[in-house]
Amino acid sequence: MSIPRAIRKVFLAVEQAEGAGARVRRSIGTPQLRNFSPFLMLDHFRISPGAGFPDHPHRGQETITYLLHGGVDHEDFAGNKGTIETGDLQFMTAGRGIMHAEMPKQNPDGSANVGLQLWVDLPKHLKSCEPRYRDLRAKEIPSVDVDDGKVHIKIISGQSHGVDSVRDLAYTPVWILDINIKPGGKVAQPLPKGWNAFAYTLDGQSIFGTGAQKRVVDQFHNVVFELDGEVINVEVDASAEKNARLVLIAGTPLDQEVVQYGPFVLSSKAEVYQALMDYQTHSNGFERAEGWQSEIGKSMIHYVLYLGTRAPIDLPTSVNYRHSSFTMDAPVPKLAELLRHPDDLDKIAGLKQEFSRKKAAVDSQLRGGLREQLETTQSGMTGLTDGQKTVQQIKEEMIKIDRLCSESQNMIKDFASINLVSQAHRNFGAVEAMRKNLETFNERLEIVERMLSEDESDKENMPNLLPIHYELTQLRNIRDDAMEQIQRAEDPSLESTLEDYFQRLDTMIDWFDEHIGILALNLINLVVNDNNGLVVRFAVVIEAEEKSDQRVLALQEALRDHKEMATRFQSITDGAKKVRGYKDKFTQAIKISVEGQFAEARGEFLDDPSALDKILKWYFNDLNAVKMGMAPLMPKKWKILKTYGDIYHQTMHDFLVGMIDDQDSSSANTLEIINWPEKYYKKMKKLGFKQEDLAPHVIDSRETELVRDFRQLIIKFLDEWIERIFNAELKDFAERNVEGSNLDQDEYGYFRTKNLVDMWRMLREQIDAAANSKRMDVIEGVIDAMFLRLRGRQQSWQKMLDEEAIRYETGKMPELEGFQPLQDWLVATANDQIACVDDNEEEGRLAYLSNFKQKFEPLVSPAYMERAEGEVELLRDGYVDFSTWCITKFVQLIFSVDFKLVMPDFFTPKWYTSTAMKQMVVTFEEYVNDYSQVLHHSLVDIFTEIFADELLVRYLTSVRNKGAKFRRTDPFQDKLFNDISTAFEYFGALPNPDVGNSVKQTWRVTEYFLQLLTVEKDALPDTFEGFKMAYWDLQMTWVEAALRSRDDFERSMLNAVKARAAQIDVVRGPETIMSKVK
Repeated sequence: MSIPRAIRKVFLAVEQAEGAGARVRRSIGTPQLRNFSPFLMLDHFRISPGAGFPDHPHRGQETITYLLHGGVDHEDFAGNKGTIETGDLQFMTAGRGIMHAEMPKQNPDGSANVGLQLWVDLPKHLKSCEPRYRDLRAKEIPSVDVDDGKVHIKIISGQSHGVDSVRDLAYTPVWILDINIKPGGKVAQPLPKGWNAFAYTLDGQSIFGTGAQKRVVDQFHNVVFELDGEVINVEVDASAEKNARLVLIAGTPLDQEVVQYGPFVLSSKAEVYQALMDYQTHSNGFERAEGWQSEIGKSMIHYVLYLGTRAPIDLPTSVNYRHSSFTMDAPVPKLAELLRHPDDLDKIAGLKQEFSRKKAAVDSQLRGGLREQLETTQSGMTGLTDGQKTVQQIKEEMIKIDRLCSESQNMIKDFASINLVSQAHRNFGAVEAMRKNLETFNERLEIVERMLSEDESDKENMPNLLPIHYELTQLRNIRDDAMEQIQRAEDPSLESTLEDYFQRLDTMIDWFDEHIGILALNLINLVVNDNNGLVVRFAVVIEAEEKSDQRVLALQEALRDHKEMATRFQSITDGAKKVRGYKDKFTQAIKISVEGQFAEARGEFLDDPSALDKILKWYFNDLNAVKMGMAPLMPKKWKILKTYGDIYHQTMHDFLVGMIDDQDSSSANTLEIINWPEKYYKKMKKLGFKQEDLAPHVIDSRETELVRDFRQLIIKFLDEWIERIFNAELKDFAERNVEGSNLDQDEYGYFRTKNLVDMWRMLREQIDAAANSKRMDVIEGVIDAMFLRLRGRQQSWQKMLDEEAIRYETGKMPELEGFQPLQDWLVATANDQIACVDDNEEEGRLAYLSNFKQKFEPLVSPAYMERAEGEVELLRDGYVDFSTWCITKFVQLIFSVDFKLVMPDFFTPKWYTSTAMKQMVVTFEEYVNDYSQVLHHSLVDIFTEIFADELLVRYLTSVRNKGAKFRRTDPFQDKLFNDISTAFEYFGALPNPDVGNSVKQTWRVTEYFLQLLTVEKDALPDTFEGFKMAYWDLQMTWVEAALRSRDDFERSMLNAVKARAAQIDVVRGPETIMSKVK
């Protein structure tokens, strides 16, 4: 199941002025969301004719413009022009610098032109790239319908539900999806992991998220999502009046500083200053800005007010820091700065109109604020007046009550005497009642003791529970009244006598409380056994005690607030004097009971993590018993099911979180806990508990953290294995000076390293370990880590071999110890790479990489598999490239070691008498014969081709040899022909004629080389032109070296060639052999 992304924040994009008369809603690039890497700004713009974005520069970012309605013209100083219309997009890469204009078209119906413009940061290494521009027409954009046609998605960039967009639109990887949802429609859109994502609502009302996390979002809001998760869930309520439309945008975060000053987005403050200077001085990318004006921007009234004004741009004076980057805010232009030159007088009309517009906007805001403040003040004054009236009414009523009380006392004669006699009568009655209660106290207590003994012998029914409770309550009240009265007498001896007299009562109370505790702990068992009568009697006792406690608390509160009344109204304090807390003891007993069951469950769970569902079956049975059997027997006001649910849920939370942090628990326990919340909440929902009502989350919403930890545990084992294997390989490589070079040979006799099989077996085992989690996010995270480690392994191997080869190439190993084993290891490593990708279809045997893919493919989601296909292909290409690198390095070592002494002699006087070419060809033939049986058959021809190319490059580069000179009196043409014939003779006799023909074709470049050495001076420019047209990547530095090797060289010859080079318009094509000849 895919994990939905949570919502980080939602906010309204407020409309504001921008450019020259345009109105925009900016949802990225404001204090609400300054930068959201790689996104710098998102504007929802509305521009009319007469407004727009006239000539202005950019550097360091890409802009993507999506036109929702109308038409917009674009023009830049690179000569790019175009018009995008409804549904079209334009992608512009500013790179090292661009200056352009964007102006609206006149729509036939007079409506405004509406669209979105997204600014995307460029990776630091691409900020100096050449600018580029391309349009994407609406008809080029693929789309897909989902949810039975209720959801229509235009895939501008990225992929959705198996449909891919047009590729290579922008340098920074970005997904843009235009989603239209009908009422009742819903969609779950997967996004690449680790990408920042947000949605901007263009129309209607959308619902984002799932379950308790759902959130309704209105038009013109930006919804920013958390980084964790896999899919974005969006839907529209079935009762909605219209469709909802939104754009969903995601991009890979760039780990780099962002320093922005207007349209310049770079990585440091110094770079921004440099950009401003470059723009002012028309250099370093802005050369074409000098004197350039767009045709579409010339009619703008407000042209001089935008950043593209011809007035100089001042350097920034303030820097605001935010997060780990900072944004440079442009200073407000002053009038003195805008009117510096006589030509600036032409700006006055435009400035006056612009400042008038701004003043009107400020006045409007002030009037609105003043109106709101007046309304608030008026409302407050009305409330104060009403309050004063209410206070006055209460005061008048109190005066009336006091007057009535005073008048009634004055109306009754001898009221004081009557009141005194009444009090004496009440006192005599109270004394008589107290005497009688004390005389019968022990007799009644013995009756209680007898009933308790009967209940003790019949704990399953406890028939005397209510009579016992009634009698104990009366006896408690008698004791409390007596103790209260004796305390007023202030005689410690009398108080001690009474305490001894009432001592047996405490024993009976403890005995009764013990029975109540037994019932509270076993209440669910009583319900299950249909002992409803005892449950009801228990509930009556607890309810009576609850009412008594409430009365005591109310009296204590009243007497505390009105102490002067306490002595006048002693009679109302008859009954319990203290809170007895039976209701709290009942809830505490529930907690003790469930904690005891969880203590037993802990041991079982540690022993068998896979049985968590079975171990906790009692939990849901208990709550079901409460719901079905206990709730009808308890007072409704108790909400007994909720009481049990809250206590049980809190205890479940404490149990699971405790197990997560328990040192005795294993990864298997943690894995079961990760998968438990979904099952738990489903079962609780069936019992009537909504997830949002159960707080806290059963494992504190730590699923993502736990999944990451579990995934990292597998990755930790993976890293340990890979490190162990690589250390073993390093040891084998260091000890290669033994028989067989410390290498193995496979069934075909090819050299192979010893640990490749173990490495791939280990990867399959770790996939099995991840698969045991039964979670795609764990498996996919582990597979991602494996892709990364496999690429890193290629790099580590290449670095190890390259560092060792450099020691021989630089002459640091004069004895050449270990040289031949190094060559063996290069061959074995190349063979290993081929074994990783060479599927043997005839034998039905897959290569390691294909087998690896086959292993994880059934375990991952289709969306992930689409991305994984690209990763597998990258790995496949990497293995092929690395095998080629090994063979290339082998050949380079041959030249650096075997041919070290002969190469410096080419084209020198010694060359004419040597047979160096023949010696080298023979040496190479010996290498081929020696290694053809241990080198993978597919690499033998590649070995030959690489040698041929390297030989040709070294041969042509020999014009730079010290003493190299071609004299007209020497037979250098014959010698050249002899060398080339020797090479052709060998390559022409190769077993594979296709390879020989390909090599010969490559060596045809020597014909142009010979012409450069032999043609007359006047013909050199034409010869060079022919050479350059055939080999577009011909290096001028090498041509100069070749010309200088002629004995008739003059400076004018080189100047003539360079002059011709400046006139040639060369068409770039695939790389040729001359790109390697420096």
